[in-house]
Amino acid sequence: RGIETLVGRVRDLPVFETVAAFTLFLAIVFGFEDTPFRIASQLALLAVLLHRPLLSNPALWAILASVGTLALVQDWYVADNHKYLLVYWLWVVTLASLYEERRDELLLFNARFFLVFIFLGAALQKFFSARYMSGEMFEVLLLLDELKKRSIAATLACPADSAIATAAREAAHDVITHPTGPDLD
Repeated sequence: RGIETLVGRVRDLPVFETVAAFTLFLAIVFGFEDTPFRIASQLALLAVLLHRPLLSNPALWAILASVGTLALVQDWYVADNHKYLLVYWLWVVTLASLYEERRDELLLFNARFFLVFIFLGAALQKFFSARYMSGEMFEVLLLLDELKKRSIAATLACPADSAIATAAREAAHDVITHPTGPDLD
């Protein structure tokens, strides 16, 4: 009986408010590490928690979408596919918030084509990224992944100020600054 009541309540929620709330949650949890985006998304969450009608405010969504777009443009060549998805969806929610009488229709239409357009864009981004197409990105990621595992293991096994932890951090820094090896001029 409890599950049926919960399902009934979820079905009765307005589509736009539900989608907007989940979008804000995703922006907080899976958003950009970019400081302006973090600040904007956390302030948006605080504002919505204090005054729920702001969830439908076009200015709130336009700010999040704009700051997300700027964060994406700055690091487009290394951005994960889900960052493209997030920015696309932030713009969809922004447009839906502007057209109150067609909100649900706009959301549903864009949801249908969401994956096709975004994955096409992500594929093009990867195609135009020289590091991705050459395989260099994979080499660096595999190297960094193994180094991270070793660094984390060494750091967890000893105090943060120990020689082992310091050496692990220095090794990680060397790999990041010289991913293909040291320069031997």
